[in-house]
Amino acid sequence: MEALKKRSEWFVKPEWPTYVAWWVEDGETPTREDAARRLEHLHDKGSTPHAFDFKTPFDADGIAWKMDRSKIQERAKTVKAFNENNPVNY
Repeated sequence: MEALKKRSEWFVKPEWPTYVAWWVEDGETPTREDAARRLEHLHDKGSTPHAFDFKTPFDADGIAWKMDRSKIQERAKTVKAFNENNPVNY
């Protein structure tokens, strides 16, 4: 946990997004060129229905979707409690 707190001291913040997400039609296989164009779009215009990140996602209809962080935190607590009560022995 300490390492995560000090990450800004150890890593340079990238000038470009490190990933891009977008919706594709069933049966469509995105290409590397598709990804490069969308990554550039995300860099230039920010998150849009055409190209977005997980911080500001869009649903398949192009509507901005806001994550409910309290639900995510509650789910994380549930998972942590489960893991603590069910240790894995490797």
